[in-house]
Amino acid sequence: MILDCTLRDGGYHTNWEFDDNLVREMISTLDVDYIELGYKSNLSGGRFKKCEDKFITELLDDIDYDSKLAFMIDTKEFVENKNLLFDVIQEKSKSPFTLCRIATDYENLDFALEMSKVISEMGYETALNLMKVATLSNLEVGLALEKIGKSNVNMIYVADSLGSINEKKLISLIKQSDTNKILGFHSHNNLGLAFSNTIKAVELGVDIIDGTITGMGRGAGNLRIEQYL
Repeated sequence: MILDCTLRDGGYHTNWEFDDNLVREMISTLDVDYIELGYKSNLSGGRFKKCEDKFITELLDDIDYDSKLAFMIDTKEFVENKNLLFDVIQEKSKSPFTLCRIATDYENLDFALEMSKVISEMGYETALNLMKVATLSNLEVGLALEKIGKSNVNMIYVADSLGSINEKKLISLIKQSDTNKILGFHSHNNLGLAFSNTIKAVELGVDIIDGTITGMGRGAGNLRIEQYL
């Protein structure tokens, strides 16, 4: 499976504002499983930092597309007040979105899993993106995966958010990620390895990978989805 996150990761370059017609054309053209449209957040930023359900529904009302829609939340925004979650997310029955991806660092993992339970009960598929995995020890990764494996999360994402994973570390991480969950890989291109690491991840059995159009994303960018396709 493939998830395109151009509007979310690429939003770091545009303050999460994109031309309506560009977005509509992109969503109706992309032949991928999921398209992540941005964040749901209380912080300042453009329309795709908020991804309000009414705005997205009206934007896509008269176009045809087959991909499922996703949004991301950043765990650290809600640690101090979990109730803020209900300011940005409403029940799936009232939303055009299918998947919520929860980005978390190792320190906030337990709280992220609490949120995933709440969001799952609201009707969404959930993915846990474990960030900065290259900085974690094998023990920390093992403990994190054990906790996630016991949770109700649908997907576990190995997120190379610093673009610093080499092949040896990647192989080790994926071999540790032997759970009954859907396994994903999110790459960044700081070392120029986003493409080769993604190919290796798929060879090792990863179920879903991320990419962006032209590699547009935070910092050095992501896997170029057109190259992978």
